[in-house]
Amino acid sequence: MKPHRTLALLLLLGAIAFLDAGKIENVLKKVGRRYNQQDRRIFFPIVSDDYDYARGQTVNLVGNLLHGQSSKDNEKSEWSATVLSELIRADGFMGSICGEKDLNYVQFIDHLKRARKNFLKNDGEKISRKLVADTHQGNDYLTFSISFENHHATLGYNVTDTYVIQMEVAVTLQTFGEWGQYWITKIEQIGACTEHGGILPSIKELLNDLIPENNDTTQFMSIFKQHRNGEFSSDWLELLSKENDFSGSVCIEGEPVTLTRNDMINWWKKFSVMYHPPDENYTTLTMIAAEDRKYTFRITVKVQVGYKEDEPVETFDFKLVLNLNEGTFGKIDHFEVMCNLVPRVEKEVMAKHSRVYKDLIVRRLDKVMATTPELWYKFPDALTDLFGPKGFSIDSCELNTTWKDTIEKAEREFWAKNKLSSGRIEGYGLNVHESVSSVAEVMSIIIHIKWTPLEPLIRHDSMWKFYLEWDKNLQFFHTTKAFLGCRSEEGKTAFFRFRTEACRNKLCPAKVKVVPDLKN
Repeated sequence: MKPHRTLALLLLLGAIAFLDAGKIENVLKKVGRRYNQQDRRIFFPIVSDDYDYARGQTVNLVGNLLHGQSSKDNEKSEWSATVLSELIRADGFMGSICGEKDLNYVQFIDHLKRARKNFLKNDGEKISRKLVADTHQGNDYLTFSISFENHHATLGYNVTDTYVIQMEVAVTLQTFGEWGQYWITKIEQIGACTEHGGILPSIKELLNDLIPENNDTTQFMSIFKQHRNGEFSSDWLELLSKENDFSGSVCIEGEPVTLTRNDMINWWKKFSVMYHPPDENYTTLTMIAAEDRKYTFRITVKVQVGYKEDEPVETFDFKLVLNLNEGTFGKIDHFEVMCNLVPRVEKEVMAKHSRVYKDLIVRRLDKVMATTPELWYKFPDALTDLFGPKGFSIDSCELNTTWKDTIEKAEREFWAKNKLSSGRIEGYGLNVHESVSSVAEVMSIIIHIKWTPLEPLIRHDSMWKFYLEWDKNLQFFHTTKAFLGCRSEEGKTAFFRFRTEACRNKLCPAKVKVVPDLKN
């Protein structure tokens, strides 16, 4: 578009100068009902040939809208959010939050909606605006930055939100001439980045200066980063404050759900069961606030689901408040599982966990089978970390008995039964068709157990069925029941993983002789 071309620029802020607040609300209600992303109409046309005036008014408008929508408690929060969303050109829009993955229009608007719930009213805070000059863009393009203070609702720390906005002129032809406006094509948040992405280096330096040289934060962080044999450590849970002094939450489909101290402990233990760290450098800790010897950290942890190394690497973000006014190493007053920019979908999490759950059970049987297969009756103890906080039950076909929450009693009776047969677990079925039921809040997993001693051409086989129940509060499966089928001389499966294979994987003691696998 040539500079001499006459434009009639749409500017909402210009209209605000002529209309009082009540009239604006009524206009928006009427226009909003017939307004959509495919058919944009002019809200408040103002005829002007002055580009500088139009650009200045646009910068003021967008700054007011971003600031107004930044807290759900602001007087014009909902109104600002609505108008801002209508100024964004949905087709081709790109949103960016602190260097993380790009967001489309729907994802970005959804992110702003969730983010404003985390901050207190800030109507009185000053807005800083800065025009970014670019001689190559011309008057059809507009780039500027917006900054303002925000105050976290739960943890109380202050942040400076900074956005860079890019806009382009769009022109429409009407019966009475050309009309146009600046549309938002990109919004990039570059500060303070306490909730997502990388925090600004200048803020890192400022926060580091606030930490006393002789405090125990470094020692605490070394405790949190510990892991043993490829599993996350739970030692740091000992530092959680007492129930009345602790607050916690977990993110469920984009919304934080409050957890008690005990729930938070159970969540971490289940997290440690379902995920493992992919390498040594799996944890990044960033301090985002410091006040009165209370330090707020954002922790990013790389994980892989299950225990296999070929699973995709994903990340979890946590927020933790360490209070050095309490205890030798301090106490953790707050711990939350933060929401992703694009929230995890509950059904997808269920499907992912159910896919690897059978491997988790089998891995625990491996440890029994590879070292002391004659002590198979100790398997309940090996599965303890898969049980839920409400307990479990075991049904045995051979003993015609049900146990609830009494591992020791179950093991004693299995031991007495085993004396008659000298049974040993030699393997278990692999790739059995329909061994995992369809994904649901209540589902089951079947594993076929191979027993010895063997008679010629006979397989001693029994079906073990494990029942799982989805915990909507913690977002993990629990094993709630195990059914141990009777041994049969008719094998139900054609292929087994034998004890000898476990030995090859170095799970057996060195004294065990490795022999070729038995064939059908």
